[in-house]
Amino acid sequence: MKILNLLLVMLMLPLVLVVGGCGAGFQLSSLEISPQVGLAGETVTVLATLSYSGDVRGDYEAELSVDGVVEQRQTFSAEPQSSRTISFHLTMEEPGSYVVQVGKLKTPFTVLEAADLGVSPTEVEVNQPVTVTAKLQNVIEDEVPYRCRLLCQGEEVEARDITMAGNSMEEVTFTLSPASSGTHQVELLGLSGSFRVLRPAEFEFTDFNLEPNPVGVGGVTTVTVRIENVGEVEGSYDLSLVVDGLAEETRPVPLPAGVVKTETFTVSRDSPGSYSLQLGGQQAELMVIQTERLANGTLLVDELPCGMCQLKVSNQGPYDALVVLASREEPGVPLLALYVRADDFYRVKSIGDGYYIFYFALGEDWDNNAKKFLNLAGCLRFADELHFKETGEALTIWTVTLGGEVGESSSCWTVPEDEFPPLE
Repeated sequence: MKILNLLLVMLMLPLVLVVGGCGAGFQLSSLEISPQVGLAGETVTVLATLSYSGDVRGDYEAELSVDGVVEQRQTFSAEPQSSRTISFHLTMEEPGSYVVQVGKLKTPFTVLEAADLGVSPTEVEVNQPVTVTAKLQNVIEDEVPYRCRLLCQGEEVEARDITMAGNSMEEVTFTLSPASSGTHQVELLGLSGSFRVLRPAEFEFTDFNLEPNPVGVGGVTTVTVRIENVGEVEGSYDLSLVVDGLAEETRPVPLPAGVVKTETFTVSRDSPGSYSLQLGGQQAELMVIQTERLANGTLLVDELPCGMCQLKVSNQGPYDALVVLASREEPGVPLLALYVRADDFYRVKSIGDGYYIFYFALGEDWDNNAKKFLNLAGCLRFADELHFKETGEALTIWTVTLGGEVGESSSCWTVPEDEFPPLE
């Protein structure tokens, strides 16, 4: 039985862990602080190498002291015959000179104080310089080297090594010129600030319009486009009216940030055809048509029933007129279409019985292909229908006088162009 108990004790011995301070087999070396010179309120890392020569896994309790006062305790495990790095994190709130100790190892540690971060200007345009400054103070008598780093958006922009004289204060200055717009966060000597880079001038174009289009040969078309500066700074855009790939006119358009403006150009062509117009990246086709002036009394539609009634149209206005008669049953279908020049008249004979709606369009530059005026002054219709009737030897003769200003009255009202009876 004694032999059996002895064997059990021997089998259990390898499972025992070695614990405690500088226990057998533990040794510390290579104590260092990163960074060796810190800033008040900055967290630094204290590192040391822990070597262990034991044959079983062991734990080591390490103490971190500052100026002889224990600040932290940690337990670190070590595998047999191993070496590892142990670390502490230390933050000192006051500037000064300190002695940091782990085990029997000691190392000096200096803390500087940073203050008064300045960022100027706080709003700039792209690639314009921004100055970042801060004050750094050394409160001990000895010289202290320090590496100053400027961070922007978390990335190091520039670093500079300086030497602080004893009991001194120095202003640290960096300059950067950001190439991208937006809010930028900067950090210098542990102090944070920000500045804003304004979006450069950027122009957007909308509402490209040609009026009139189509236009007669030699006629003038007004070309307009809406331009907006959607950037955050004032800028200027060289706006060109391009016709069939060639710049016809170019002008600078200065615009403050957020401002919208309509630019106007004119174009005229002496030959009929289709012309490609571009303005601010917008594109449209301009149709130039050979217009004509029809002879007075030209009948474009003659579908009225025959009879003995008559219609005399006297045009005393400044525009030529297209006169249309349509039945009440089919008001959109012309039965008569008559061209009457300005300051002239025409008489239509042989009109049969019936009620007819009297339409008329006034304008200039007749497009004989589209059967309408390119320059339309207005479309109108009489409020009352014209009644033509034959009874024995009696017959109806209507005399209609056109003239004066184009517009509605008690006897007629305007008609939208798309509701005027088409001749096609």
